[in-house]
Amino acid sequence: MTYRGLFPFLCMAFAACASSGGGSALYRRDVGMASRADAVEIAVRVARQNNFEVASVDTAREVQIQTEWLKRPPFSDERSAGVTEAESRLRVIARPRGETKIGTNYAVSVTVENRLRLDGSPSWSEALNTPMFTAYADRISNELKQLFTNIGVRRY
Repeated sequence: MTYRGLFPFLCMAFAACASSGGGSALYRRDVGMASRADAVEIAVRVARQNNFEVASVDTAREVQIQTEWLKRPPFSDERSAGVTEAESRLRVIARPRGETKIGTNYAVSVTVENRLRLDGSPSWSEALNTPMFTAYADRISNELKQLFTNIGVRRY
């Protein structure tokens, strides 16, 4: 069986696992602690450095930052599986986790979404992350984690 023939089967298998509680193809990582202001500033900076356009920033109770879908060339392992179009999007969420003398701490997580279109398919699939996509998302996640780790002591 070729990769092209295997890809739809893998998509269905991953979707079945995601819906049965067996896991998810979503890439999500916890990346650190920050103040509200630092969470917004760092997330927006990293998004822009990675060519994402910020679509919304909401700081009502928790911090929620979402980008527009970024069209990108399919990674070679995606192309091998018959993917002709690929897009990615970032979502950063920072939730209040505690009060200190200097302000509120927020636990920050990032979700890197991936959607793929197979040759001849009219619809997007969000059910599979390839190893090359995971490496791409790891790089963004590690960049955020590094910046949150190196903030130091801040006054809010």
